[in-house]
Amino acid sequence: MAQVCYGALAYNLQISEALSFGALGTNSAAATGQINPTLAYVTGASGTSMGINLHFEKSANPVTLASSATVTYTLSSLTDDLGRNFSMAGGVTYLVIYITSRTAGDYLTLTPGATHGWTGALSGTTPSIKIFKLLLIACDLTDHFPIAAGSNDQITITNGGANSITFQIGLAGCAS
Repeated sequence: MAQVCYGALAYNLQISEALSFGALGTNSAAATGQINPTLAYVTGASGTSMGINLHFEKSANPVTLASSATVTYTLSSLTDDLGRNFSMAGGVTYLVIYITSRTAGDYLTLTPGATHGWTGALSGTTPSIKIFKLLLIACDLTDHFPIAAGSNDQITITNGGANSITFQIGLAGCAS
C-alpha cells in the first residue's frame, strides 16, 4: 500500500500594544498586527500543486542533545519513529525544528552537513541558523528545496548551549 500524506502548516503571530500619544499621553489607541499563513499539502509529487508524498518526524521520540553534541540527518536516507526508511530525493517541501526544552541562553544551530552539506534552503559558504524555539522553512505550489543524494543531502543540528536541549524535527517532501 502506498503512503498517502496530507498535511497543513499553520502559524499565527498576533501582537497588540496599547499606545499612549498626544499631550501628556491623554489619547490612546491599540496597535495590532498579525501574520497568519496556512499552507495545506495534499498527497502527490512535488510537481503537483501543494504535493507531498513523504513525511519524516522525530516527535514521538524527541531528540535530546547534550552540550556541544550534534546530530546529522541524511535527507536521502531517513528512518522515522515508526522504523520506516525513505528518501526525500524529490525535494523538501517543509522543515520544522521545534525546541521543547532548553535553558535560557542555550540554542541549536542548523548547518549543512560536513560531507554532503544540504544547500537547498541554506546558501552561502558557511551558512548557519540559530534556533532558540522554532524554525519553519516552507514552500508551496510546485516548489521544493532540492536534494541531491550523496552530494547535497545532509543537515547537522548542534547544541550551542551549556545544557541539554530537547527538540522535535519534521520534514515533508517527495521521493522523486
